[in-house]
Amino acid sequence: MVALAMVASAAAQNRNWASVTTLMEPWLKGDFASGALGYEQFANGGYMPVRYRVDMELELANYRFCSQLLKRDGEWSSTGWQMRRARLLYLTGDIVGADHILQSKHLQYSDRMALHLMNTRGMIALARGNFAEANQEFHKYLRVPRKLTEKIDEPETILSLNGLTQAEVPLGHLNAAEEYGTRALRLAQLSWGQFSIPALDSMQALAEVRLAQHRMDDARKLIEDCARERKKLYGKNPKVADIWELGARYNLASGSAEAALNQAGGAMDMRQEIFGGPSLWSAEALLTKGDVYAAIGALDQASRCYDNGVPVLESALGADAPSVQKARQRRDAIHAQMASATP
Repeated sequence: MVALAMVASAAAQNRNWASVTTLMEPWLKGDFASGALGYEQFANGGYMPVRYRVDMELELANYRFCSQLLKRDGEWSSTGWQMRRARLLYLTGDIVGADHILQSKHLQYSDRMALHLMNTRGMIALARGNFAEANQEFHKYLRVPRKLTEKIDEPETILSLNGLTQAEVPLGHLNAAEEYGTRALRLAQLSWGQFSIPALDSMQALAEVRLAQHRMDDARKLIEDCARERKKLYGKNPKVADIWELGARYNLASGSAEAALNQAGGAMDMRQEIFGGPSLWSAEALLTKGDVYAAIGALDQASRCYDNGVPVLESALGADAPSVQKARQRRDAIHAQMASATP
């Protein structure tokens, strides 16, 4: 009887995972309306916790609604709930809060949802500029036996590959970065389509590699395609701002300072509108804008960008984070230039 009960329980769980996978597919392809309808139907039927809808709403940057869904779910002790709460905090720039969840001794890292926690840890390490640590966290995810990473986990697999792509670039491992980025884009397009959400994320990561390789035409094509499709898909969204900021870095490298300023400024303004004021993510765009001003010798404007952006980074990431230290170095260099130019 016990064995039969275990078989029945496993079968029910497999049906649940299959249902979740089916509900994910429309919105991963960009059809958010069908995704929302499917979640409503399943929630009304009592087939699955409401926290599964959080994944789609995070993509849409409906952060307040995500908080409401997590409160309604109520399973605060579950790894799945904690994973989504940590991802929500990270996306809204509350790195300290997300890190607090990830360091909890109560998390069950044997749970399949703990795989996603590894990715969130990697994302936080990227934000702090701890690229070797990020590399390790994303590799932990990919080393998990394949039986635990089925179709339902493919978006996180792609996220992990994209994270490795982004971590390898500043480490100088461009061949490895290209390999991970190409693999992620191929998997995303095969599973959900040429301009699906995972594919667009992979296009952005691969564009960073092309920029580092000085393959400017390839970088420009990826950035333009990604920006165009994201704008059609989302309208106003942090991911639109992300690709605009990358576009600013491309334009700076290409010698188009005015276009770079416009894109960095647009990214900053969009992020401030989404988050209701200065945030970690808007500060990053502000620092990119400062880099452009510094490159064209507009020291006063560059100084203002750094002076306003660095304290936000320090508060969000910690004063000792490598990314904060590098930002301070850029700020101090500008201040030194200004001081030397003063009669």
